[in-house]
Amino acid sequence: MYEKKTFYFGENKIEYGVDLPKEYREGETYPVLLYLHGYGLVNATFDDMLLSTPVQRARIPNGLPFILIAPHCPYTSWLLRTETLCAFCEYIASQSFCDKKRFYVAGTSMGACSLWMLLLEKKNLFTAGVICCGQGPYWASGFYQNIPLLVLHGERDDVIFSYESKLMAEKVNANGGDVTLRLYEDLGHDIWERAFSDAQTYAWLLQHTK
Repeated sequence: MYEKKTFYFGENKIEYGVDLPKEYREGETYPVLLYLHGYGLVNATFDDMLLSTPVQRARIPNGLPFILIAPHCPYTSWLLRTETLCAFCEYIASQSFCDKKRFYVAGTSMGACSLWMLLLEKKNLFTAGVICCGQGPYWASGFYQNIPLLVLHGERDDVIFSYESKLMAEKVNANGGDVTLRLYEDLGHDIWERAFSDAQTYAWLLQHTK
């Protein structure tokens, strides 16, 4: 279950949830998964955001020992507060519970679009990332080397077309990146429930360490 916390950065703040695994022990380190939600949860209350976040302990197969971090974006986009978001990610990485060799990040829809941009600033902070039904900057496709990315998209998506993910995967890989593209032929935009209850998603993350 997520516990509410607040991060302050100057006059700005980010409210976020932390969910510790059952086997958590003070002083030990754990793999951390930080999740950026989509636009549909921008106007939700913090509690509703946590309830609607697809990255939930109960949905993670096999009880994998991730510490889950779920920040809330009260703005139109994470990109409106990029500096605060970058500082927040650095703060989480600095926590004693965070295994810096296994610090993962994921985002869906608006959160996925923001994640492509976040990685331009903080690529070296993370071990690997899951980018779910988003679109990225084609012009920057040469800047994503040295971070493995799992890019997921629904072929029937009419909000952000799957072409966006296909093109980013093609261009990033052509520039020496490491993108695994996984398409859901039967789904539209809302693929996150399946993606984040799939054991393969978490297994893919955990196969990557720094």
